[in-house]
Amino acid sequence: MNTQTLEERQDGLNVSDSAPLMALKDNALLLTMANEYLCDIPFLVRTGEDIEKNIESIAALIEDLKSQFIGQPVEKIDLTRELQDMAHFARSLQEDKKIQHDRCVKGELGKELNEKVHSLMDKIDNIKNRINGTTLSYTKADSFKSAFGRLKVIMSGLLIAYSFFLKTIGFSVLLCIIVMPYLYITMEKEGSLNSKIEGKRSAIISLKADLSTTQEQLDSLLQNIVEVEKNNYNRQTGIEQTDLKLRAYNLAEEQEKIEVQINLKQNELKENLHQLEKLKKKSFLRRLFRG
Repeated sequence: MNTQTLEERQDGLNVSDSAPLMALKDNALLLTMANEYLCDIPFLVRTGEDIEKNIESIAALIEDLKSQFIGQPVEKIDLTRELQDMAHFARSLQEDKKIQHDRCVKGELGKELNEKVHSLMDKIDNIKNRINGTTLSYTKADSFKSAFGRLKVIMSGLLIAYSFFLKTIGFSVLLCIIVMPYLYITMEKEGSLNSKIEGKRSAIISLKADLSTTQEQLDSLLQNIVEVEKNNYNRQTGIEQTDLKLRAYNLAEEQEKIEVQINLKQNELKENLHQLEKLKKKSFLRRLFRG
């Protein structure tokens, strides 16, 4: 047989049995403050499961309150519809995931749950007042305790948001630490282009020197051919003349090759100078991200 007095049971209800109601208030507050992260489907499903568990505890609380009435209550006490409505809301979070996600982002879910929770709490408070035979009233201590509880829930929500913000910042910083060195190493730099330009200029100067030497050798051979042709033709002069012409032909071919190489190097130099001019106009960030 239960030997607790009515007053002792009511004190117990005010402390421990209100925990499920406070949990529902916490869920309503989180959904009201929810952002895109807190509206993720796994979070909504978990919230629906929490609400279902708390509904069972609240139903037990209501039955316990009803058992404290001495005799038959004047008015029938039945909160079945409210509990069923809350249970339907919890199931919708777990089943209508896409719809509820969109409603959560718009703030509709938090508002709806908040209204349901306050309505349920008002009716439970009304039952408690009917048991005590008094109208609803709050002392300053009760008001302070309630305000402190709400502040605690708000601070908890802010801490969750702040923690998520810090994690996002930390991840971004870590990503920059990993990626930035690679971007810096591979970014376009004037030094590499300047090296190419100097290389092309040196190659052109060297090729022009070779071209000049080849031209001098060719001129000398042509002069020798003319002198040989002035002499009386004989077998020896014929062989010498043929040899000189062959050497002159080879030099002419080499001269053409050198001229082609000079033209290619000059075109490459022109392209490198154009790239350097464009690079100088770019900002550091555009060079870094190859914009």
